[in-house]
Amino acid sequence: MSLKRIISLLTLLSIVSIIIVTRTSWAQSGPVIISGKFYRLDVVAAVGQQGMTNIFGSSSINSTGVVSFIGSTSTGANGQIFKSNAAGDLGAISFTQIFSGNVQINNANQVVAHESILTTTPPRNFIRRWDATTTNSFVIIATARNPSTPTDFDQIYANPSMNNSNQAAFNARRGNTTNELVTGFNPTFSEAPFQNAAGTLRPMVSDDSRVLVRAGGKGSDPLLLYPYNLTSPVAIASSPNFSAVGQSPGISDDGAVVVFWGNLTSAGATALNTTAGPGIFVSVDVGSGTRQIFRLGNVEDNAATGGNDNWICDPGETCTPGQLGFNASGSPSFFSSFTDFEDNSAAGGDDDGICETGEVCEMSNRVAVTHQSGGVPGDGIEGDTFVVSFMGTPNAAGQYFSNQLGLWTMRVDMKREAGVLLARHSNAIPVIQVNDLIGTRTVNDISVYDQIANATTNDAGTARTERPGDHKVTFAAGTNTGRIIVRGSHMDTDEDGLLDHWESSGIDFNGDGGTAGIDLALHQAPFSANPNRKDLFVEIDYMPGVASGPGAHPSHQPIATGLQDVAAAFAAAPVTNPVGGDGITIHNMVDEAVPEIGSMPFLTRLPGAGNDFNDIKLGQPANPCGTGANDGHFGTTADRGSTNCTNIIGARRLVFRYAVFAHAFTEDPNSSGIAELPGNDFIVTLGSASNACQRERRKAG
Repeated sequence: MSLKRIISLLTLLSIVSIIIVTRTSWAQSGPVIISGKFYRLDVVAAVGQQGMTNIFGSSSINSTGVVSFIGSTSTGANGQIFKSNAAGDLGAISFTQIFSGNVQINNANQVVAHESILTTTPPRNFIRRWDATTTNSFVIIATARNPSTPTDFDQIYANPSMNNSNQAAFNARRGNTTNELVTGFNPTFSEAPFQNAAGTLRPMVSDDSRVLVRAGGKGSDPLLLYPYNLTSPVAIASSPNFSAVGQSPGISDDGAVVVFWGNLTSAGATALNTTAGPGIFVSVDVGSGTRQIFRLGNVEDNAATGGNDNWICDPGETCTPGQLGFNASGSPSFFSSFTDFEDNSAAGGDDDGICETGEVCEMSNRVAVTHQSGGVPGDGIEGDTFVVSFMGTPNAAGQYFSNQLGLWTMRVDMKREAGVLLARHSNAIPVIQVNDLIGTRTVNDISVYDQIANATTNDAGTARTERPGDHKVTFAAGTNTGRIIVRGSHMDTDEDGLLDHWESSGIDFNGDGGTAGIDLALHQAPFSANPNRKDLFVEIDYMPGVASGPGAHPSHQPIATGLQDVAAAFAAAPVTNPVGGDGITIHNMVDEAVPEIGSMPFLTRLPGAGNDFNDIKLGQPANPCGTGANDGHFGTTADRGSTNCTNIIGARRLVFRYAVFAHAFTEDPNSSGIAELPGNDFIVTLGSASNACQRERRKAG
């Protein structure tokens, strides 16, 4: 084997193996399924289809992908509870009533809902548990103003919660003044009275019978975690560390993880080693009745002295919010708001529903979480993974998102490093944003209630083994053609960093339903990804060499047999797959020659065009869609010349690592390669190694 082949094999193998080890239709008249950027989106209901005349509130989803919501049809104008299973079958499970607020469905396919009967005097209120597998099958949890049976309460409010053991929590009133949190079923209840709580409580009850609630109708009221009998609550967030918390916090099924929106004070910022202000926070049960709070999205502030400049918020470093990663200039990207709105009970507001300077505002959208155990007995939260979902608006557009309001998720891995428990989070990714397309529909508003669950079944409803970070989501959206309910899935069965829906259906990057075709047909040749076997895609460009003169050298195009050896090594890797034998399928896709640069900077940008790695990849000025001399080379020439280039290149950047086989790189001229870690770019430099061998030969005479 030639020296060039050996260097090509070893360098590519070492660099890429490091990277992979560290990465753990309705149409207008029928189903719409979008194989989108980060989620497979399935429109399960739409106004104007299947007799649907209205959709109220938002939706709830369980771990098998069953979605429930309140809607109405021409034959049930007052409203009914609907459910849609993973196969897309939609049907009503309740008789016609006046339903209000939102429903919640548990993993036993039981749905809790609030309803009113307005034809009686006084109007009656109910909390009922409905069976989503049988039409019109229910159990009454509590009643109010019921003239025919003993009344439990004088008023019952919307937005009840129910866990997987059918334990319920809701907001009710006794007499004319006492508004309270209630748990239980008729006739046995536990009650905790609160101030300013008429219809404002949005409790959530976990499977270990703990009840999470903001204890009152004001943002300044504390966030409390109660036992089911509502005695001796634990304060999760309150003054002096938080000046406000959101109305709709979330709790994992097992009660170990609590998530919420909060406005952190200066005292709280000091305690958490971060900056004051609004953000998404998590409280985790670390054992022995102790909880610890983390701010999600913290990154190291590189302007601070004493840091290690790894962009991660380590203990002792000064940190700043950066939930969306970093922009092109290296500054943290973050959320400018979390969809707060004007509190109309406050004096001095203009009652326009918009949170303006000087007005008292409220955060009402649910912050939700799903939790997966790491499977290590006795380790508590350490080694676990959870995914947090919330609404927010970015401070600026980024590579995969706009600057519009959207629904987001963020994966968090709990790790202990140097004896310190840390919440290592991914960048937030968008589920959907305002102005996004879902087929031919344009989204103009988004609402959520109980929006995230584990993913114990696949998109066809078949049982599956969950992988860390897998989850399902649901949301309601207003669109230019009417209101819709959507289910989404985010799963990676073979844990190769390529989502199942990419590998089975391709990527519809702009979500237009394939108007211009699937933007990257990853499931078809020449890519042929497999959702049950680990795939690794590498685009390789190369420098063509210098034919004559002092710096003459041959082309650095990799030798085909060398890449075959690399592929064979990856195929034999001791890495398990869900189906078939061990190994990784590496797709080394050699593309084109790029401009020759004798010594190319990899880590730094130089003034001018065509003189560093990023210039070669994306162009200078940046232009990934073009075929000019100074345009980028990522993607094929056909990709860059396509009228659909923006979506094609966007999809490729989700999937491909980019490599340049070059002569030398400036930062270490005697090295044979360098890679981002973590990252998706690397360089293999063959000329420097050849020169090193020549020097050794000269020394040997």
